[in-house]
Amino acid sequence: MLIALAIVAIAAGIAWAVARWHLRGADLSAFDGATGERFSQGDRPSGEALAVVASLGGIGELLQRTPLRERTAALRKYMDEAFAGRSFDARFVPVDAGGVAAEWVLSPGADPARRTLYIHGGAFMMGSPRSHRTLTTQFSAMTGGAVLAIDYRLMPEHPRRAGIEDCRSAYRWLLANGPDGAAPTQTMFVAGDSAGGNLTLSLIAWARDSGLRTPDAAWRSRH
Repeated sequence: MLIALAIVAIAAGIAWAVARWHLRGADLSAFDGATGERFSQGDRPSGEALAVVASLGGIGELLQRTPLRERTAALRKYMDEAFAGRSFDARFVPVDAGGVAAEWVLSPGADPARRTLYIHGGAFMMGSPRSHRTLTTQFSAMTGGAVLAIDYRLMPEHPRRAGIEDCRSAYRWLLANGPDGAAPTQTMFVAGDSAGGNLTLSLIAWARDSGLRTPDAAWRSRH
């Protein structure tokens, strides 16, 4: 066991050294700071952070009072309504994105040629464009462009492959269509959180291998 741990430690050290001294690029530390909304106010949690924690605390109660066979539907509803009372400085426009249900998220002044494909998280079993409007609105504002949030098919009603195919169909469509109609994209981003981050990595590799225009940047969150 100790030998195995030592091997892992040595391998990690070698990988760090290679990355540190041979794969260094431009200094991007300027982008490490928070942009837009901040939930931290020093050592004490902010009111917004406490509100989020309180909202998450309701999940345990929900699961306790919900029969097993109804829990997936209950969690989906809970996730969609978690921020239902919040107002957003953006327009939400339903759209069929190449056979995939989706919505445009358009902050004021959004450039239709600057586009982000947003893939929501939710363990491949829950989540929707509605549940992630807090994030997609911010992406539209930060990028100055239009965000396409897709409602890809979820498990267990559909195989995981169905969600992957929906991401690919939406990506192809987004390359050639904007919120004002058919028009090629000038700037393209892909972003996703949790399960959506997994789908983001899968999607950009597929786009590269398929010879399609690859995104100018990609963002993913593991949690």
